[in-house]
Amino acid sequence: MFNDYIKATFTFFEETTYFLKPKSYYFELQIYLYLPIFNITQIKSNMKPNIVCLLLALIVFLQLKAQNNTELKSVNDPQLQQLLKENKHVHFIKTYGPNGEELKFYVEPSQKTHHSKNTQPVANGTDGINFHLTKDVNAQTDANPSNSNDNNYIEQFAILNNVIYFSADDGIHGIELWRSDGTAAGTFMVKDIETGENASSPFDIIASNNKIFFITTNASDISALWVSDGTDAGTVKLKDSLPYTNYNLTDVSGTVFFFLSYNPQLWKTDGTVANTVLVKDFSTSASSPYLSASANNLYFFTIWTYDYGQEVWRSDGTDAGTFMVKDISTINNKNSYITNPTQLTSFNNKLYFNEFDTAGNKLWYTDGTQAGTVKVSGQDSIYIVSSYEDNYVNRPFAVLGNALYFSAFTAATGRELFKYSPTKGFSLIKDISPGSASGDIENVVTYDKSVAFTYKDTITKAYELWTTKGGLANTILVQSFSGYSSYFTNLAAATKTFLYFDAFTAETGWELWRTDGSPQNTTMVKDIYTGATSSYPSFITALNDKMFFCANSKTSGTELWQADLKTNKAGKLREINSTTTGSSIQDYFFYHNTSTPFFPGLFGAALNNTLYYVGTTPETGYELYKSDGTSAGTTLLKDFYPGENSSQPQYFLEKNNAVYFISNYPIGNIYK
Repeated sequence: MFNDYIKATFTFFEETTYFLKPKSYYFELQIYLYLPIFNITQIKSNMKPNIVCLLLALIVFLQLKAQNNTELKSVNDPQLQQLLKENKHVHFIKTYGPNGEELKFYVEPSQKTHHSKNTQPVANGTDGINFHLTKDVNAQTDANPSNSNDNNYIEQFAILNNVIYFSADDGIHGIELWRSDGTAAGTFMVKDIETGENASSPFDIIASNNKIFFITTNASDISALWVSDGTDAGTVKLKDSLPYTNYNLTDVSGTVFFFLSYNPQLWKTDGTVANTVLVKDFSTSASSPYLSASANNLYFFTIWTYDYGQEVWRSDGTDAGTFMVKDISTINNKNSYITNPTQLTSFNNKLYFNEFDTAGNKLWYTDGTQAGTVKVSGQDSIYIVSSYEDNYVNRPFAVLGNALYFSAFTAATGRELFKYSPTKGFSLIKDISPGSASGDIENVVTYDKSVAFTYKDTITKAYELWTTKGGLANTILVQSFSGYSSYFTNLAAATKTFLYFDAFTAETGWELWRTDGSPQNTTMVKDIYTGATSSYPSFITALNDKMFFCANSKTSGTELWQADLKTNKAGKLREINSTTTGSSIQDYFFYHNTSTPFFPGLFGAALNNTLYYVGTTPETGYELYKSDGTSAGTTLLKDFYPGENSSQPQYFLEKNNAVYFISNYPIGNIYK
């Protein structure tokens, strides 16, 4: 029974704010670091990063050294009962071991206590412990519909036979596979894979060969490959005991290719157990794969090998037919991400990509053979622009008609939008920042008969949405938001008429917008989380005349929404989770491993029977909270970074009858 109380309570920093009563049972949040004491509220502003790093490194070293010599014991150990009755100073640590998450404890060698000698444990049943919810600071019920895919820059729900598939948590069954046809009645869980409140946490959900494929991971970090026809009985496991890593499930003409990344192996499946087979073993010759794409009925991927560095490879599903297409980056910097191939794009039955060679970042294509892997001609003065992020998520070039659209640099124009046509070569779309001045271009996508892209003007600092049909005259500025730190993102083609996207304003936060390419018809769909707090629309996915997406509202938390493409009205499709409330504490508060428990004090400290800690709500972000163990006494103490932004207080220290901490905004400030 005692373990049940512990288990319930230790969802507290991931689900809501729990407290130990009496006050003698505060979880230990102190950290022992000897700093000079300053009698001012803001002790030091904008400390140099190297000084902050040295201080934090010292904290980590001292605490890990002390705790590595401390024996961790299970909360089922009968010694714990006696220690609590004697009011000893007990540390509780959440660990990860072979059996998944476990709660353990250890005792301070000095056996200090948090309480006066007169404080005695409060009985609860026969266990002598009273765990209870102090206050549900963040009362939102979040289903968090999602489809995480590490390979795709734009994440969307999977679609099969006019039904979307996604993972969600209804608060009862944990995170499982769900489906929706756009009606409340047609929105339901497909299968409770990890029965009860345990989660299978499906991700990499894709459609192939009239089936849904996905990866699950249980509480013990054991992953598996599954296939589903959309029914409970038709959802079956294809391969078990996969290492937890990136898989890059990719459909190639009805066959799904995927990687086991640690000691990498390439596998394929047609949706049957018998035909889920190894294609090629890279475990002795390569490290983790990165990007993947399908083109010309072949599976293309990038992988770093000891002999060639990171290059483009192809596979036809056989060992002999899996090989590198060409050793392009022969220059002596194979360990640098700069040389990596990026932006894998299927175009004209070939794979086009950007790779650094001796002349810089250039456009290449391949038909899957070494002879057919060629650098495109006519780009001597043009350099394709890519980002560091492009090495880890595939951001294909936009394809419109017989042309590719992308960001490129020339000495004369700076960074601007260019296009390439196999018949007409390279051409500048528009020099938006005149002359050699540059703009930052991202989110280049195709919709209707246009290409949309986001542009940060490095001169005016404005964040802009542009569209083009491929010529100077039809390249127009659609919307400009000046002076804000956030901009357009998640551009998703909806129909032949509209483009949907996220946009930020100071008045509404991040909300869902749409445009038909004209300034007058570019509007916010709905202020879902009313006021300046954001709803953060994501996984924007078009299906027939509906746009599905995930969004956060004040009354319902993060749920599945849909917008009607004809009426431009949006509404919550179904409240999947009406049971469990959202987290109000840093998600990684008690994330530790078995051998090296992390130091206390990272996100809170106790002083004079009051806990000072980092809490969050959608309206405040991560800020400083306090609690005396009562609901009325659990409140926001100070919103250092007003609004939904976070100051993220951390590294708390109780010293000389005061609590000290460092804030991330402004960076490097020390407060007490």
